[in-house]
Amino acid sequence: MNLIRIFILVAVAYFSALTLTYAQTEDTTESNKTILVKVKNVGCADDLKMICDNVEKLKGVGSCVVEKQGATTQLQVNLNPALVTEEAIQVAIESTGTCEDPNDRRYKVKL
Repeated sequence: MNLIRIFILVAVAYFSALTLTYAQTEDTTESNKTILVKVKNVGCADDLKMICDNVEKLKGVGSCVVEKQGATTQLQVNLNPALVTEEAIQVAIESTGTCEDPNDRRYKVKL
């Protein structure tokens, strides 16, 4: 009789965990979106790393990846719009200093 109770308890715990995991995965997938952000005046790879680090610090940003580097650099940002706005991402980028001068705010963003 105790063996049956243990089996039922394990089965209930397993299916509860499975349902909970599925629900969490479904919620985060549906609410995330990816945007392309164009940034001008990026000087070097260290600047890009600092920009992406600042963007990824924002709550609701999953990732910030350099898609194209050049005169106008493109960043691919995965975000949850319920937690962070595109304007907050723009502010984070434009308030990042350069690696040569942390007080220099030269980046300009086009969403």
